[in-house]
Amino acid sequence: MKQEKSVNEVVVSGVLQDVVLRQTANQNKVANATIALLEHAKDGSERRQYYRVVLWKGLAERAAALPVKSKVRVTGRLETSIWNDAEGQKKTRVQITASTLDAVSDLGEVPTPEVTAPDAKEKRMTGSEIADAILSRPHSSEVTAANPITDADVPF
Repeated sequence: MKQEKSVNEVVVSGVLQDVVLRQTANQNKVANATIALLEHAKDGSERRQYYRVVLWKGLAERAAALPVKSKVRVTGRLETSIWNDAEGQKKTRVQITASTLDAVSDLGEVPTPEVTAPDAKEKRMTGSEIADAILSRPHSSEVTAANPITDADVPF
């Protein structure tokens, strides 16, 4: 019997909230955040949904740099954790481990640079300034003989 291939991919668009950036013992950046969605039913009612998201390395830094309550689209995979709490109760958590993070506006996708201007909090960058910043930044994250990938770089 031929085994079917399975797919674990999710795309969520909503409001990025509660971003907490931290660093692991291996110096990897990781951010935990929430994506809030507002769903509209045919009967006119609304329902809020909240999804936990984990972002690693550059995505973690990007999420932390976005303005509060930015509209975003996250692509990733679902992961389930099961454990017993201090009282012995079984707990389950489903979260999204992000593989992409894009800022979006009501008009469509907005470029999200991996670098920000030193004064980015005081001044909003224009599209050409964002492009210049992206094109001029060093690509230190590229894998080379001098910069190989190690087990410490893998976030799982």
